[in-house]
Amino acid sequence: MQYLIWYNTRKAHRSLNKQPPLKYFLNNFILPQKSNMLWTLTKSTSPKQKREMIVDYRIIEWLRDEREKHYIGKEKLKPLLDEYCLTLGIKSPSESLIGKIIKRKSIFPKINGRIYHNPASKYAQKKLNYKTRVKSSPKPNNFGY
Repeated sequence: MQYLIWYNTRKAHRSLNKQPPLKYFLNNFILPQKSNMLWTLTKSTSPKQKREMIVDYRIIEWLRDEREKHYIGKEKLKPLLDEYCLTLGIKSPSESLIGKIIKRKSIFPKINGRIYHNPASKYAQKKLNYKTRVKSSPKPNNFGY
C-alpha cells in the first residue's frame, strides 16, 4: 500500500513539476521503518560462490593425528604423507599444499604448561627510559629576546 501511495504521489508531483517534500518522504517512508533499517545497508559485492581447496578428508585427518603425536613441519610430513597416499591410492598433495592445509584447517597442537620466558632476550631487555622525557615545555622567565 505504501508503495502505491508513494509512486502515485511521485507521478502527481512530476506532472506539476514539483518534487515531493522531504518531510513527507521522511514521515511516511523512512521513520516508520526505523525498526528495520536493513534497507540502508549496501549489498555485498563479493562473489556468492568462492573457490575452495578440495582435499580428501582422510588426508586432513591423517595430518591432524600426526601433528598431535609429533609436532613436525610440512617438509618432514611430505614423505610420510606420500607413503600414506600410496596405500590409499589417492594423489599426494605437494609440500606447499600441506602448509596451506595446516594453516587453513588450523592444525596446531595445544601447548600445555607455561611457555619459557627468556629474560636475556632483546625483547625482555627493551625498556623505555622515562627520565629523558620532557614532562612539560620550558617556560620563559623574562619576556623578550
